[in-house]
Amino acid sequence: MREDLESVLNPNSPADLRLKRLVAILADSGRPESVYTWMNSKAAKQLLTLIGRREIELTHDAFDAYSPSPTAGAHLREILVHHGMLPNRASLPFAHFEKWLAKRLTELEAWPDIHGPIERFARWHHLKNLRQKIDAGATNMDTATLSARQEITEAGKFLRWLLEEHATIADGIQQAHVDQYLAEGTCPASSRWQDFRLVKCRGGRVGEAEVDVDRAVPGEVFVRSGSVELVAE
Repeated sequence: MREDLESVLNPNSPADLRLKRLVAILADSGRPESVYTWMNSKAAKQLLTLIGRREIELTHDAFDAYSPSPTAGAHLREILVHHGMLPNRASLPFAHFEKWLAKRLTELEAWPDIHGPIERFARWHHLKNLRQKIDAGATNMDTATLSARQEITEAGKFLRWLLEEHATIADGIQQAHVDQYLAEGTCPASSRWQDFRLVKCRGGRVGEAEVDVDRAVPGEVFVRSGSVELVAE
């Protein structure tokens, strides 16, 4: 079977260490009969041949774009991920989010009163939740990381507006501030928001600032011990 795999994948023409490893993984499988049957199916053979011709790279993007047999592509992708030849798909958006967050927090260092709450919001709330999703076996983190970026960005915009317009930081948020912010149309319109409530916790006491659901709300904004996030009821 190893010779058959080498004939199709051509790991030495030109030399490709990743293809050599793929040959070894498939050839040394604990279920050689299953591998042999799979690799000789029409769909799998076509896929392996294209890889051997270097027409398809061993990347997630390449497998996403491969349309002749999504099933064959998905099966080989799972093998590559399992053996560490491709990163876990869920970890890619998370890695990009961490890189984006580091850059965003660096940009906010010029405004300490914004940087502190946003950093706590991002690290204690979003990073924690995203890691929990990955640990729970989430396979697609695109939507979750995009939502986290949007909420962090919009919370930062609100806090900057609060500081510049009212010389007020997160702990000083009042209902009038929320009403004015929404009335000025600062938030992008969205048709998918539920009822939201801006909650402020200070000194053990909880005050509530209501956000009209009919007005545009950018994301969840919840101020808790200096952190800012938006919470849907």
